[in-house]
Amino acid sequence: MATTETDIITLDGGDALAAITRSEVDAQVATAHAYPRSLAAFRDRCISEATVDEDTAAACLYALPRGGKTIEGPSVRLAEIIAAAYGNIRVASRVISIDDKFVSAQGVAHDLESNYAVQMETKRSIRDKYGKRYKDDMIRTTALAACAVAYREAVFKVIPRALWWPGYLAARHAAVGDIETLAKRRTEMLAYFARFGITLEQVLALVECEEVTDVTLRALATLKGIASAIKDGEIDPEEAFKVAKSGAKVKAADDGALPKPVDKAKKSKAKKEDKADATEQEFDADADAKTERVVTQ
Repeated sequence: MATTETDIITLDGGDALAAITRSEVDAQVATAHAYPRSLAAFRDRCISEATVDEDTAAACLYALPRGGKTIEGPSVRLAEIIAAAYGNIRVASRVISIDDKFVSAQGVAHDLESNYAVQMETKRSIRDKYGKRYKDDMIRTTALAACAVAYREAVFKVIPRALWWPGYLAARHAAVGDIETLAKRRTEMLAYFARFGITLEQVLALVECEEVTDVTLRALATLKGIASAIKDGEIDPEEAFKVAKSGAKVKAADDGALPKPVDKAKKSKAKKEDKADATEQEFDADADAKTERVVTQ
């Protein structure tokens, strides 16, 4: 009869935790190599989940006014969809410090198949516009927003843009719609901002339009992105629209005013742009600029 002797090794708390974590990662890496992902399946699942309905698609976009410009790109909601569809990946985010002025968060993403990992850090201010420190509940909310940003940054650093870009375009198209749905969706968007006390004048000034009818598919996508950023806590409505000039001349679509003379050549060109697929035609040329992701300070 064979006998087996087992040596028992006692580890302290830190060593035990490290050993457990290492064994978990090793098991996940082995599983990832045994069941590699299908990029075709990833693409299909990403597009399918990102466009399941209009609200989900809209949540996949974000836009932030910064330095007189509006930076647009994929949101943390899309990052979650992409990470789940990609598979064989570990993603985590956590708060690493809270000082007198900032909360700092760290996001980590590890592709188990390629053994490629990225660590991203971000900071969010915990002081209001008067320089007063937030209360505890608001600090907690800001910390969660910082973790979400760090999570998003880590995911989009590990997963190549070429793989998730079609999903982003599909979500954007589903959220914005086409020329046939433009009037209805821009009216809904204006109503959404009105709930926060944002005036029509402010909204139109932000997208550099004089009338509601001037809000094109491109401008609607920007407004959808800002709405998502507000919902995710990345920016508050007042901050998002503070760049709007109160003296800007704007007109409502039904204000009864006579239409302003329009250059026929420009009008014809604008119609062609709206009828084109705004998702691919208007945004692909400057994709790098539109997908720039920022760490808010």
